[in-house]
Amino acid sequence: MVRISWLVVLLYCLPIIVYSQDKTDSLEDFFDWVENHSETKAPEIIDSLKFYNELYATSQDHFLQAKVLDKLAWVYFFELSSFELSMQAIEEIHTLYSISQDERILIMYYENMGMLYFESNTDKNKAIQFFIKAYEASIKLDSHYQIESILNNYGVALMNQQRFDESRSQLFKSLMYARQNENKVQESVVWSNLGICYLLIGDIDSAEVAMLESYNVALQTPMKDDDALRAAFLGRFYQDQENYSLSLFYLKQTVEKIDYVKTFGNKAFTFKTLSDTYAKMGDYKSALENLKTYTLYKDSLDYSTVTKQLWSMEYQLKTQELEAKRKFEEAERESERYAEKLWYTIVILVLSAAGTLVFLVNVRLRAKSKLATINKEKIELEKQNLAIEVESNEREVAAKSMFLLEKDNLINKVIKHLKQLKEEVGESEKKSVQKVISELRYSLNNNSWEEFEIRFSKVHPNFYKNIEAAHTSLTSNEKKLCAFLLMDMTTKEIANITGQTSHSINVARTRLRKKLGLVNSKLTFNEFLNGFN
Repeated sequence: MVRISWLVVLLYCLPIIVYSQDKTDSLEDFFDWVENHSETKAPEIIDSLKFYNELYATSQDHFLQAKVLDKLAWVYFFELSSFELSMQAIEEIHTLYSISQDERILIMYYENMGMLYFESNTDKNKAIQFFIKAYEASIKLDSHYQIESILNNYGVALMNQQRFDESRSQLFKSLMYARQNENKVQESVVWSNLGICYLLIGDIDSAEVAMLESYNVALQTPMKDDDALRAAFLGRFYQDQENYSLSLFYLKQTVEKIDYVKTFGNKAFTFKTLSDTYAKMGDYKSALENLKTYTLYKDSLDYSTVTKQLWSMEYQLKTQELEAKRKFEEAERESERYAEKLWYTIVILVLSAAGTLVFLVNVRLRAKSKLATINKEKIELEKQNLAIEVESNEREVAAKSMFLLEKDNLINKVIKHLKQLKEEVGESEKKSVQKVISELRYSLNNNSWEEFEIRFSKVHPNFYKNIEAAHTSLTSNEKKLCAFLLMDMTTKEIANITGQTSHSINVARTRLRKKLGLVNSKLTFNEFLNGFN
């Protein structure tokens, strides 16, 4: 029967997140240093990551800043065991997305949230939901940003819930994208996870094929630690199958590259597996030697764990101290602001008291000045209202006059047509037609001009008297024309009222201008005639 208790160790050791390479060489080198020293230099790494975060925030390079926060969240969680600090860093990634609307940053946020909920065992279902969101967002992009990593993480989360068929489906999709993108590192990780999935369902042959493929792909990458880990996992696999020669073969390859293995946990796992294999082969001396080495690494791992706990406590204390210092400084600034505000208040009160007298004097002077201005504006407004009223009355006079004229013209036309009709009808109808003609003639307004002059005189009571006094030679028709021009009527409007042609009115205007002495003057008729009101 196959023993699979060590699969828990494999799941812990296999990296669930594979970060994409950054376009900036210096940042890429820095991230390599972070991964190689995170177990021993977490405080220095955090300070450095914060430096890069501020650097890219200043340059507003949101994508690179998000990648730094991505790594910072990873260090907070795995090295300081702080869910809260990791969540804060991830939320900052989402804030950067809100600012930049860069979909790659949104994908990074979803994937980190999924990783955090999965690794912390907080909510595995929520982790899967975030991996699905990351996958859907990646599919929308032509670049399919980080899609291999997302599908791998999604597959591992499904495997953890024993949804093995769904897990393999997602892992094979991840494998396809990894091959398309020639991402050998991710391909090796996916093959290894597929091997674990097959082991969990008891398909030993498929598991062996997948784990061998993972190892062979790892050999094609420059990452020595990846080669070593895949060989260690194969060593443990063959040990469980009681194929001790193959187990030793692969475990020895790991030992040759043990310096490249990054974590004490993986090193301890390698030597413990090697010790167990020797023991099962009956080589107890070799088993004891490797057990001693395992103990050293296990002690280092325990020391590292305690150190991380101390780092976490120190970091929390440091954070609390900084927060307390910030609050104290804020309180001091608030006190200074209050004292400054009080001083300003005293100065303002003194100045206000001195300025009140000046203000009251100015108010009195301004009130007098304003009153004079108001009276002046009132007089001007009354003039404007009077002018508006005059113009309105003029328009009313002209409109009523034109209405009467138009009515008379229409009646005359109807009478003319009825006269023609009278000649064409019989004797019995002629009387009726004649009766209508008589009634229409009776409705004609023969005193339309007199009515116009009455209305005009009400608006301009002194106009005729003043202009006759200044120009005694004006004829009756010329005085009528003056009245029309005073009301600023057009040639066409005057022609309609008088029943004359526009040409006749223009000739009359020319003669009147000469008679009034306006031939060489720039004054209009309206401007000139207004002087006689």
